[in-house]
Amino acid sequence: MSHLTRGVQLITVAVAIVLLVGCTKSTRDSALDGIRERNRTNLQKLTTSYSMYHGFVSSGGPKSADDLKKFIADNPGIEVHLQRIGLKREDFENCFADEDGKPITVFYGVREPAGPKAAQPIIFSGSSVETLYVGFSDASVREVSLEEYEELLALAKKKK
Repeated sequence: MSHLTRGVQLITVAVAIVLLVGCTKSTRDSALDGIRERNRTNLQKLTTSYSMYHGFVSSGGPKSADDLKKFIADNPGIEVHLQRIGLKREDFENCFADEDGKPITVFYGVREPAGPKAAQPIIFSGSSVETLYVGFSDASVREVSLEEYEELLALAKKKK
């Protein structure tokens, strides 16, 4: 093999590595942006925190607000997850009210979903009839109609 061919191969490999590292960083940054985008509001951060509790402590969910607050405050293993969603431990208390300062309703002790379509409604927020949101045990949040909000709220109350 000539020195020229060997040199071309080395340059090709070096360029491939640079491109791969660049793509990986870009993909990672894009994924992080997506996580932060899905956790902009207090309702979203509270829903994600509840879901983290499922994953780290118990599939039965936190038993109370104090139980969830203690998990966030005292669990060093979730620091990277808190950073990903843009939540500081000292700000977690603020997540129990929406951005208008109205309390968010949380149902405690809700089990983790058993399948992809088994997500349970756990967190409810609505500052007006036009903006009603429900957080689910699979960490998803949806804007819902008043009728659906009331149906999901009745379902959550029944399961308690």
